[in-house]
Amino acid sequence: SCNILAIMAVEEKDYAKALKYIEMADKEYPYVHFCGNEYAANDIYMATMYAKCYAGLGDIDRALKTLMPHCINNGLASNSYLVEQLCILLKQKYSREELKQQVNAAISGIYVKETKHPYYTDSAYCAKIFNTEFKLGNYSYYYDYKRAANFNGIELYREQLKESEFVKKLLQ
Repeated sequence: SCNILAIMAVEEKDYAKALKYIEMADKEYPYVHFCGNEYAANDIYMATMYAKCYAGLGDIDRALKTLMPHCINNGLASNSYLVEQLCILLKQKYSREELKQQVNAAISGIYVKETKHPYYTDSAYCAKIFNTEFKLGNYSYYYDYKRAANFNGIELYREQLKESEFVKKLLQ
């Protein structure tokens, strides 16, 4: 019900009230489901709703930082609507040349980030645009193995970012 009230508040352009409801949905009544795909979809939905509220309140930078971590499809849930909203905000704030420079820097600057947990270490390929980090997905979600054979190591992830819906929409 908090999500529905947040949607209604956004439609009424009452972004402070919408933010209150989305925070309630996030913190007081967190999403519960048995399926990882649904958790991924909920993460994308919540990021989009938070960003709508922040943008509506005039905090574009916070909206961008909220959306950016979800800009690459994770293979679990569609992020097309989020990518569309992110590209609109980025194009409003930055010139085409600035966006192109950031994308090129992100592609050439892909790095491996390791996160230590008590019993294992997780590693992921990451990139940054406007100093906001995002993870790149496992390349097997995006490429057939014949095409992947043409690349090795980090080149797979560079190609993934170049071919992503996010980069294509951002640079069109």
